[in-house]
Amino acid sequence: MYYEAIIENIKVDTMNNKKANNYSICKSQVQGVIIKKPKAKGTKKRKIISGVIVTITIFSAFKIGSSINHILNDRSERINAVQETYYNQVTRYSNITKDIKEFMEQRNCNKPLDIFATFNEMLWRGDFSENHDFEYGNENLMDIPYNAGIDIFDGEGVCRHIADLLANVYKEFGYISFTTNVLTNENANIDRPKNIERNVGNFEESGLGSYFTDSYGNHVITVVIDKNDVYFLDSTNLAVYRLNDDDKLEVINGDGFIEIKPNSEYKLNGIDMQQMKILKDIQKGNYTYSTKEEVYDAFNKAENDELIKTDEYNKFYQDELSSYEDINSFKID
Repeated sequence: MYYEAIIENIKVDTMNNKKANNYSICKSQVQGVIIKKPKAKGTKKRKIISGVIVTITIFSAFKIGSSINHILNDRSERINAVQETYYNQVTRYSNITKDIKEFMEQRNCNKPLDIFATFNEMLWRGDFSENHDFEYGNENLMDIPYNAGIDIFDGEGVCRHIADLLANVYKEFGYISFTTNVLTNENANIDRPKNIERNVGNFEESGLGSYFTDSYGNHVITVVIDKNDVYFLDSTNLAVYRLNDDDKLEVINGDGFIEIKPNSEYKLNGIDMQQMKILKDIQKGNYTYSTKEEVYDAFNKAENDELIKTDEYNKFYQDELSSYEDINSFKID
């Protein structure tokens, strides 16, 4: 029994020691790996750098947001300025065309060909231009959409500006009027040329190729409807045309043909569907045209001051000069 008791005590001690050793080894491992793990070098430095980066990022985001807001405000102000400019320019344009109509109407100049002949006289005399001089050219143009005639008041313009101003004058008289594209060529001769380049706005010269020119035209003229009478009027070249077939316009005060491109006008200048219907109706032969004698008569009356006197032209110019100056000086900074 004594020995058995000693053996049992040894077993208990051995087990206790093993437990103690196991515990102590485990604790030692834990202390070495987890509890007393040395700190990585540079941690404090990285924390400072991270803080700086976060601060810079927040500051940058604030600055970017502020810049975007500033850009949006500037853009909004710019848009408002453009809208105001457009509104004021178009309003001035409308007022001037009203004055042109009243000036002609007070002198019994209200028939389509008489208006056309008088308009030509005033245009090329410079009565619609601030410096009392008008030249065919495109060096300094605003080209305000759907109101191209505004450029005339600054003393320079090409066919699209001339045709637009003429169309707006006719509208003031109550006539149906709009512009349309045509394709000119060297075979068309006009009795009273203004020494203007025949191939006005020739796109071949711009590098776009003959396909674009042939498809969309190279010139713009004015169409006027007076009941069953139709007028194809070209103030750039002092020409009047009649539709000979579906797409050929014959020169009345001269000889030769040019081509009408009504579909291109719809695509390029936003001509409305009603005007397209009118052009299609004209092509069906439902309208009549002027004779050569009527065209010559209107031109001769305008040249000989039978419609409006030279001194009256001069008075009109002086009365409108301040309007020309206003419309030309109104720009966006």
